[in-house]
Amino acid sequence: YNGNLFKLKNNEIKPLNGFKHLVSKEFAFYMGGISTKNADIFLPANMGIIIRYSKGKFDKLDLENKEIKSCFFYIYEDTIKNRLILGAEKSLFIYDLSHKKMKYIEIEGSNALCIEKDKYKRFWIGGRKLMLLENDTLSNFNSNEALFDKGIISMCKDNRENMWLCSKDGIYIHTYNQYIKIINESSYFIKLYKNKYLITGGVSGLYYINLDKFYNKEKDFALFFNRFNGFEGIECGQNGSCIDNIGHIWIPTSDRVVEFIPEKIKFNNNPPQCYIYSVEISKNDLRWQHVEKEIYKNNKTLFLQYNTNNIRINYNGISTTYPEKVIFKTRLAGLNDNWSAPTSERLYTQTNIPNGEYFFELLACNANGIWTKLPYRLKIIIIPAFWQTCWFFTIIII
Repeated sequence: YNGNLFKLKNNEIKPLNGFKHLVSKEFAFYMGGISTKNADIFLPANMGIIIRYSKGKFDKLDLENKEIKSCFFYIYEDTIKNRLILGAEKSLFIYDLSHKKMKYIEIEGSNALCIEKDKYKRFWIGGRKLMLLENDTLSNFNSNEALFDKGIISMCKDNRENMWLCSKDGIYIHTYNQYIKIINESSYFIKLYKNKYLITGGVSGLYYINLDKFYNKEKDFALFFNRFNGFEGIECGQNGSCIDNIGHIWIPTSDRVVEFIPEKIKFNNNPPQCYIYSVEISKNDLRWQHVEKEIYKNNKTLFLQYNTNNIRINYNGISTTYPEKVIFKTRLAGLNDNWSAPTSERLYTQTNIPNGEYFFELLACNANGIWTKLPYRLKIIIIPAFWQTCWFFTIIII
C-alpha cells in the first residue's frame, strides 16, 4: 500500500522492489487485486497502471489512452472470455488477456468499486450507483427490476446465486425481486467461503454468516467478531481480503493484516448462568435501599411492605465466551405474564406494584443463541396494610 509491496512467506515479511522501475514517485497501490487461474497476480494502482506479477517478474498494463490516468479499485477475472474487467475512477476497462488489448468504457458520475456476475450472466458494476455490463455495453437496470440507491462498496453472489451488497447503510441481499436488509452496520468487503459461508466486515468488526442457517431462517445465522473475541483489527479494508490455498482468510485493516481461521471457531453450547447481584427497594420518595443478598437468591422469597412497593433488580448472565453479547428476557409474572423483548439491558425496574404475590423471572442467551431452559426466579410478596385486608373490610361491613 502507498507504493510499497511486501511478501509474507514462512512467517517472514520481506519487501518486494522489482516493480519500482515501472512507476513514478506518485505511484500507490490500491486494494482489490486478484490472483488469476494462471496464478498471475494483478494489483490495481493509480496513474492508470495495473501491476502484474508473473513467474517471479513484474510488468505493468498501461492504458492505450495516455491521457487517462485513472485510479483502479477492483479487478474481476472473466475466465470464460479470458479477460479482466477493471473497475476504475469513473470508468471501466476490459483487458483481453489473449490479444493484450484494452477497451475503455466511461461511467458518468460514479467510480466502479466492485464487480460481480449474477445468475443471468450479467456483470453488476457497483459504486455510487448500480449498473449493468452486458455485451460490453453499460446500462441501468430495467424498470421492472428493483433499484438500489444506497451506494455499493462490495458485493458477492452466494451459493443460491442471490446477490449480497455492502454499503455504508448496511448489508443487503437481492433475490431478483426485492432488496432485503440483513445487517444494519456498514461493511467494506464480502466474500463467499467454501460455498456455504459469507465473510463480511467494516468499521466495527467481522461477520461470519452461515448461509444454510440464514435460508432456514435460524436466528443465529451470523457470528460477530471484534476486539472482545479475537478480531483485533481496526476497520476492515475495502475489497482487500483473500482466501489462501488452505482455507485461511486474510483481511487487511487500518493497523494490521488479520489471519482468520474459521475451523478454529468454538461454539458455546452452554447457556449463561443467570444471577441477581443487587436488589433495591424504595417507598414513593424513591430513596433506594439495598436488600440483603441472602434474601434474593434463586427461588427465594422477598417480602415487602405495602408502602415499599418499588423495586430495582440488577442481574447478569455468566458466559465464558463473549460475555458482552449475552442478552436477556425478563417478566414479573402475576403483573405481566408476557416476556420482554430480548435486550442487553441488565437492570429491571418496576414501581407501584400492587399488593399480591409475584415472580420475577430471568432468562439469558449466549452469543451462539443458546437460551437458559429454566428461568431464575425470585418470589416477591407485597404485604398489604391492615386496612387493605379482607378481614378489615369484613369488620367494617359488619
